[in-house]
Amino acid sequence: MATDIDMDLLTTAEAAKLLKISVVTLQRWLKQGRLRAFRLGPRAVRIRRSDLDELLLPLTPEAGHILFETEKVYKSLDEIPRLTEDEKRKQLEAIEAARAFREEVAARRGGKPFSPSWPLIRKAREERSRQL
Repeated sequence: MATDIDMDLLTTAEAAKLLKISVVTLQRWLKQGRLRAFRLGPRAVRIRRSDLDELLLPLTPEAGHILFETEKVYKSLDEIPRLTEDEKRKQLEAIEAARAFREEVAARRGGKPFSPSWPLIRKAREERSRQL
């Protein structure tokens, strides 16, 4: 049986390996509609290789690229719309609120910074590994 290259069907594991992403990421993309798939029976899912190729977009200004995880494709940084005065004011207020909160937390702690979290994380991982 001859197969057409456009109809080359891959499992989710094969597609994830080809794109060098996790199967969970691939399944999330399928759920979000970023990638098409086809059901083959009650449980089996297949993805066309040509659909995977469409996901691959060059990250160059000439080809256009996606900035800030939006659906709009900008061909250059000059195309990004400028913030309105109201948007600027709201962002500056948010920055000032974050600054005030940081100072409030520092005052409550007497200026003492938080200790690093990595020792706690390492200890929790070691305990979890021992339990397994």
